[in-house]
Order: sequence, then C-alpha cells, then structure tokens
Amino acid sequence: MAALTTVFTESCGLLAGARAVGDPIAVLPVLFHLIWRQELSVGLKDGLLSPATPVRPAAVFAKEVGGDAEAAVAG
Repeated sequence: MAALTTVFTESCGLLAGARAVGDPIAVLPVLFHLIWRQELSVGLKDGLLSPATPVRPAAVFAKEVGGDAEAAVAG
C-alpha cells in the first residue's frame, strides 16, 4: 500500500504505476482497494477505466475539481 501511494504521488497511468511497484497480478487488487477506499482517485471523465487511466491521490483530485468532495468521489 505504501509503495502504491508513493508511486501515485504524481499522476501516473494505472498500469504503469502498478508495474513500477511489482507484478500487476499482485499489485492491482491492492491498487483497486486504495481507489475503493478513496485514498487514490481515477479520472473517468474521459472514458472507461483503462491501463492509461490517470491515478492520483484523492486530495489532489479534489483540488482539481474545485474542492468538492462529492465530485471527487464521483471521479
């Protein structure tokens, strides 16, 4: 969890960040858990979840959408 949080300190593609931490088969479930817990956020405004979907800390995403917590959760 800590390694994923560190990798995604800066916005990074979902699969690239997972690969930076280790084997995606082992890392992706943890990454999705962090997204589910709203510690990390994904931008789905441009389309469905894909390997290139940007992932960033939830606090950063909230600032980008104007500090609206509900909009950040929706994102």
